[in-house]
Amino acid sequence: MKKQTIFTHIGAILLFSALPMAQSCKDDHDDHDHEGELITTVQMVFTDSATSTVAGTFEFNDPDGPGGNPPQRLDTIDLQSSKTYLVELRFIDASKSPAHDITHEIREEAKEHMVCFTDAGSNVTILRTDSDGTHPIGLSSRWKAPELNSNGSVKVTLKHQPGVKNGQCDPGDTDVEVEFPVRVR
Repeated sequence: MKKQTIFTHIGAILLFSALPMAQSCKDDHDDHDHEGELITTVQMVFTDSATSTVAGTFEFNDPDGPGGNPPQRLDTIDLQSSKTYLVELRFIDASKSPAHDITHEIREEAKEHMVCFTDAGSNVTILRTDSDGTHPIGLSSRWKAPELNSNGSVKVTLKHQPGVKNGQCDPGDTDVEVEFPVRVR
């Protein structure tokens, strides 16, 4: 009986001494809570690389986030054949007032994030033009429209890859994913 009481006290002491260490590990991590971050809006600003004029801003907007109501807006990206565009992405939480632009935080945590582009039938060539010093980020990119007209889509996926970023899209968690229809004319 006495041995069981001693082991119970030792167990309790070990448990309570471990709690401050777990808390300090949490405090050492960055203060950006990715699981609680809601991305309701993805904006893509296309600039004609030859003229430096904005060719269009295309947006996805789902005010209540994943699930619930369907998105209120999903623009078709309309491109001219054979043109090259410089594209800037913005990720926004519009559920707050004022809306919170998350893009700056993603850029600050570049070693933990990557935007992936998956073309399906539009035949657009996409090259990420920004990097974290080792791997691409994708907040800035260059899109080359094909010579021939096409219809398809491009899936835009923001990956959160802390400690596993290797320049590929497979590792990590998906923060947001949107499939934009694309028309090249």
